[in-house]
Formats: sequence, C-alpha cells, structure tokens
Amino acid sequence: MPLLHERITSWDSPISQAVQQLSSVSSHLPSRALSLWDSEYGCAPFVNQTAELPVDKLMRLRSNLCLSGPPPAYGGRGRPTAICEQPRHNK
Repeated sequence: MPLLHERITSWDSPISQAVQQLSSVSSHLPSRALSLWDSEYGCAPFVNQTAELPVDKLMRLRSNLCLSGPPPAYGGRGRPTAICEQPRHNK
C-alpha cells in the first residue's frame, strides 16, 4: 500500500485527517496493527474517533499534561480552580 502525503485543508483538522487515513489503512491490514502517534494526537477527540478501529495506538503525552482528574467543585467565589494538584510531568 503506498503512503499518501495529503495536504490538510483549511476546513479540515489534523485529527480528522489522521482518523480518515487510519481507517482507510486499517481496512487493508490482515491483522490488528500497532500505530505510533505524536503528542498532538494524544487527546480525547482522536482517541474517541478511533476507538472502533481494530488498531492499537501508542501515543506520546504532552509533558505538561495533568492526569489528576476533574478539578474540584466551584466554591462560589472568584475564578474556578484550573490548577492541577498533582505534580506535572515536565518538572
């Protein structure tokens, strides 16, 4: 199968282009494959859109990604808390 270098148009996004290419490639593979992705694709929209594809995905995560879970409930005063209580990975 030849590799396709396709331009990402202004009305398309890198994630939707990657989902389209991964789905077209995975349909031609005889068995379950492993795909490697950069940190741009290690996000919920990409994972959700490719969840049904028979491909395992290995992704780098952003170095400043906080994996502590949802922020605490709004206390009723000031700006809502957006700071991660867990130490970040890039320290």
